[in-house]
Amino acid sequence: MSNNIDNKNFNEIVKNGQIRIPKIQRDYAQGRKQKDVNEIRASFVRSLLLVVMGKRDKALLDFVYGSERNNAFEPLDGQQRLTTIFLLHWVLGVKLEKDGESVLTYETRNTSAAFCKELIKHEAFLFIEEARQKTEQSKRIAEEEKTKSEKKQDKSLLKAHVYSPAEIIQARDWFQWAWKFDPTINSMLVMIDTISAQIDWSLDLDTCRKRLNNITFNHLDLGELGMSDELFIKMNARGKLLSDFDKLKSTLEEEIQLQQKELTTDGSKPLADSSIEEDWRKYMDGKWIDLFWQKFGSPIIKDPINADNDKVQLDAAKASEYRMKIFLLRMMAIQLFTKHPENEELYEATYQLKAISLDNLFLAYQNQLINWRSEEKKEIPDNLITIDFRELIDDINIWLIPNGSGLYKDITSLLPQETNFESKSDDTYFDRFTADVIGNDAMAVIFAMIQFIKKFSYDKDSKAWLKNFCDWMRITRNIFTNDNNTDRIDKRKLEANAFDGVLNIVADLVKFVDNTDAIFSDDCAVLKFISQVETYQGVDNQSLEEEKIKVKLRLKEEIITDSNGIIISWNTAIDKAERNLYLWGQVRCLLYWSFIENSYNLKLFNSYSDNLNSWIDLDKKWSDQELFYRAMLCINPTCWEENNRLYEFNLDRDNSIKRCLRDKPDYGKHIKQFVDTWLNWNRKATFKDFCNYIIETTKSVGWVKFYKQYPRLIWESWRKRFFIDRGHVIFAQQKTQDSHCFDPILLYLRELFTELFCINKVWVPNVEMKFCDSKSDEGHAIFLTIGERFINVKWGENSGEYIIETDGTPHSSTDVEDVAISVSNMIYECKANLDVATKAQN
Repeated sequence: MSNNIDNKNFNEIVKNGQIRIPKIQRDYAQGRKQKDVNEIRASFVRSLLLVVMGKRDKALLDFVYGSERNNAFEPLDGQQRLTTIFLLHWVLGVKLEKDGESVLTYETRNTSAAFCKELIKHEAFLFIEEARQKTEQSKRIAEEEKTKSEKKQDKSLLKAHVYSPAEIIQARDWFQWAWKFDPTINSMLVMIDTISAQIDWSLDLDTCRKRLNNITFNHLDLGELGMSDELFIKMNARGKLLSDFDKLKSTLEEEIQLQQKELTTDGSKPLADSSIEEDWRKYMDGKWIDLFWQKFGSPIIKDPINADNDKVQLDAAKASEYRMKIFLLRMMAIQLFTKHPENEELYEATYQLKAISLDNLFLAYQNQLINWRSEEKKEIPDNLITIDFRELIDDINIWLIPNGSGLYKDITSLLPQETNFESKSDDTYFDRFTADVIGNDAMAVIFAMIQFIKKFSYDKDSKAWLKNFCDWMRITRNIFTNDNNTDRIDKRKLEANAFDGVLNIVADLVKFVDNTDAIFSDDCAVLKFISQVETYQGVDNQSLEEEKIKVKLRLKEEIITDSNGIIISWNTAIDKAERNLYLWGQVRCLLYWSFIENSYNLKLFNSYSDNLNSWIDLDKKWSDQELFYRAMLCINPTCWEENNRLYEFNLDRDNSIKRCLRDKPDYGKHIKQFVDTWLNWNRKATFKDFCNYIIETTKSVGWVKFYKQYPRLIWESWRKRFFIDRGHVIFAQQKTQDSHCFDPILLYLRELFTELFCINKVWVPNVEMKFCDSKSDEGHAIFLTIGERFINVKWGENSGEYIIETDGTPHSSTDVEDVAISVSNMIYECKANLDVATKAQN
């Protein structure tokens, strides 16, 4: 068969006739407007234009095979590439007509054939130039309009329209209406725009046209091999598109092969060698893919229901490959990110690590190398970076440990649940690293994990190593967790600083163990190291200081017996406290609360910890949350004033009580007040018993006195934000006073009125109510109508003043209790009179 393979360029293929795309072929797809296709198209066109513009000698576009039939070459494979090369020739002004016909035509659709025949009659450059001129004119008009009217409301009218060659083509009289619905034609138009946008039009086009012949194919005529039409159809039907994983896999192998021909900056050695290529292929097709199959594919197939289901098995394989693709790209991103690329596109791509953004990574990596590689220089310059595949292989292998019988598992599966990143999740760090979305904080912890194992390799026989590894992961988790800190790692610079901080900490850890086997022989090596560190740039040093305190306490031998007769040490007490869902590793509030007479009191720490563990997880427990807020406001009605908030029971929100317990300098002092009151009354009382006791025995004043009657009013402040406005307490629905705000006294009157006069959501006859919040025209007010009686309450002009108008007679008061009681008495009186009148009528 090799004798039938020859190397041909486009002009040689069409020398004796046309290229005819047979009916069995699909539509031209390289111009489709889809994210994955966009990236492939941009990369492919760029590789072609490197040859056209003289930055690369040649390009071989793999096999094109088919049969010569009726003076035309009918491709079995390669029609997509042939169509793109056809369009590239047309854009550059090459004549593509033979005997009045286009050298490329489609049998798949009559419209596609007609478009190709018409297109070659016109010069591409005329459309490109017209698009450029119209765009310039549009820009001039937009600038003039901006100058004329800076106050124009519709800013979109001031934006210049950017015309494309495809847009000009579609506006021509010869462009048929039906062509707009042909997917092949639409793809061709997109490809024309892509090619014309990337060409450097300042180059000599005659020279560029000559270079088109340097773009070649391995051409194979199946007709000469005597292959039948039936085989032709079967071969066409057999194919499937390469998956994203397959594309990445082959692209990375090509990159390793390229690096074997390139040298380090000093020219001393190649960037890669054959052993790297061999290892890469061995692991990719071996234990790496095995791990992902065991993790993401095998559990699906093991289900007896799915055992013989081909589609389920295919989906399982795709799931394994998809997660492995995310893993590989993120590992590359980590390596490149730590090198702080000078190229902005690449640096940003190494930071944007959502699955939807990861495909941009390798494209950005290749883009920064294009000019250097097109010049075919050997030594890589200092301002460019390449993937270190030897390091990448070693770093990936860090994740894998033997699981017996030739199987593997990820190393983070060794970690206990209490070291996990999130409190309510069983996901390991491997699970998080291969998920679609990963936060900067989790990336920092995983980076710390990788650096630790790089310096101290896994030893399955060393219990000390495993204990130190667990300590390291728990401590770095506590230091870098965004969700627990007020200082977030939410910018690229902060993430880079965090990575640098990790490298500095690990370097100091290595110095601390002083080349001994301490990590493998002393199970407190990491604790001892942390106890003596100072501060680090890029690290939340408030969290680091907490870890130092806890480590020093853990290393103490102090023990106590708790109220249940259980022996407690600092180790057990801290472990228990750190597992609290609302603390999850950061227990600075408990440390602060238990610091008595210049030392930390273990008994007090344990007591506070037990109390918090018994009640604080109130997520979605609405009635219990109402109990807490009522009891808290009874204990301290002004507990919200310092921060204008009652914190929420919601682990997912920044406004959560977990933040209250971490914010210095108070570290949840109002929660401490709540707990202290409880412990002083009866430390063995249940949460509900304590709250009800406080609510029943506390004489509340002001608006809290009336809120206690209708605890559901707390939900009128969606974010538990309270403010003072003109001397009145208000509940804000969002985070600021700019949102809709409610007066709690008016809310109380609304609830009372509704309770008395609304039955099954229907108002009794002759009764009306209008409630107004801060955004209404009337301002804060409530207007009540009960038969012929009118009671209106609204804010006055003075601080804290209410105007109460009864049947047209107004009076004012700044005493909220007086307002609430007097108006509620009027409502009760009206209700009684209405009831009497109703009975009399009946």
